This record gives sequence, C-alpha cells and structure tokens, in this order.
Amino acid sequence: MIGLSTLISVYNEVETIAEVLEKVNKVLISKRVIIVDDYSNYGTRGYLRKKLSFSNGNNSLY
Repeated sequence: MIGLSTLISVYNEVETIAEVLEKVNKVLISKRVIIVDDYSNYGTRGYLRKKLSFSNGNNSLY
C-alpha cells in the first residue's frame, strides 16, 4: 500500500535532482515518486535513467 504519491516536475535540473530525491527518499513512509521531465536539454532525463532505479514499481519517469 502506498501512503504518499509525490509528483516532481523537472526541467534542466541535472545539478539539483539528486539532492531533491535524496530528501524525498528520507521520508519514512511508503511512497510512489513520479518524475515528469519536460525534455530538458541539460541531461536531467539521462541522469535519471543512469543513476536511479525505476524498476521497483513505485517510481515512474515521464
């Protein structure tokens, strides 16, 4: 059961997204994280695909 759904909109946030997600992950409740990238051109989507696992079913990248 998911207790919290979090929507994070990103655009050219490659330098800050790691810190944001770290803070979100520190919240000690069941959660689903949905990240929406508006096709930024500074590598945010590529960073997220390389560094984060979205395979656990509770996270999504759009």
